[in-house]
Amino acid sequence: MEDARNEIIKELEHLRDMGIIAEEELEALVEKLKSSIETDILDAEMLIHLEAAKAKANLEIDALELVGAITPEQAEAYREEVKAATKPSEVAAVMAKISVHRDFKALNDAIEKAKLKDQHNYMPNSWTSFEIALRHAEEVSETEHSAKPATQIEINDAFDHLLLAELKLERVASTKAIDHLQDAIRVAHSKKEKDYTKESWADMQTVLGEAEAMLAKLDGNVDAFTEKEVNDMTRKLNLAMLSMKRVDGIGGIINPIKPHTPTKPASKPAAASASAPSASASAPKAAASSLPKTGEVTHSLMSAGLLALGMAGYFYMSRKRLEVSGDIYH
Repeated sequence: MEDARNEIIKELEHLRDMGIIAEEELEALVEKLKSSIETDILDAEMLIHLEAAKAKANLEIDALELVGAITPEQAEAYREEVKAATKPSEVAAVMAKISVHRDFKALNDAIEKAKLKDQHNYMPNSWTSFEIALRHAEEVSETEHSAKPATQIEINDAFDHLLLAELKLERVASTKAIDHLQDAIRVAHSKKEKDYTKESWADMQTVLGEAEAMLAKLDGNVDAFTEKEVNDMTRKLNLAMLSMKRVDGIGGIINPIKPHTPTKPASKPAAASASAPSASASAPKAAASSLPKTGEVTHSLMSAGLLALGMAGYFYMSRKRLEVSGDIYH
């Protein structure tokens, strides 16, 4: 039991070193462990922290791949190691390998890449956070050739903060996104109320009002909404239109299969001459001796019946698939 507790404490220390838990949280967990008879509860908590450690490791791998500090092949290999880890110490070992790539060169590359971004393309709040992280990274980078260069921990911190701020940048609505929203609004206005059920028309009009309000705010103020918000509104309006139900049943509702109306039978052929019996009339007599026995007839009839049922089922299902896909309307 004591060995198990000591092992858990070591794993908790790895979590602290990775920044997953604070020093105070570590001390509280250790005290809890010492007073506990069983370690099951702490093991369960450890699994939660393990997932957090994996998430952080994967974020750093993504960041290094993004700036070209590691190749896609290296990144994939690191991700597989993280995925296979069963305890925090194993994740920490992978992160130790990763930290080798986070040197001044990687930091400088990240800074140069960050400087290429255009402020006008991003929302003001996210850009402010990004600028702060960029300035801090530049300050750390400037120490490279000084008498007291930044430590590995300081480089890691500057690198992580810059990449995280970059990942959190929110793009303002682009002209393309706004055009797509305008197109959707134009299509919505082309619909005619008389063609749709009252409820579905009202639902679409509600979404249309939201879309038009967004478009009005975007006029001359592209940073009123993010690119994602505009795209989401376009999708919402398109979905509302697709969900509309026509009064004639076309659109949101697929018509049920209508009963088949039999066609008028063809006129009967002229009666055959009594003095000239047809060949078909005499055929059964001529072939009587070649007919199968009763059991064989029954078996043949059953086989033919099953075949007919199978073919009917096939054509019925084919028809249903066409109706569901919208290729057939009645």
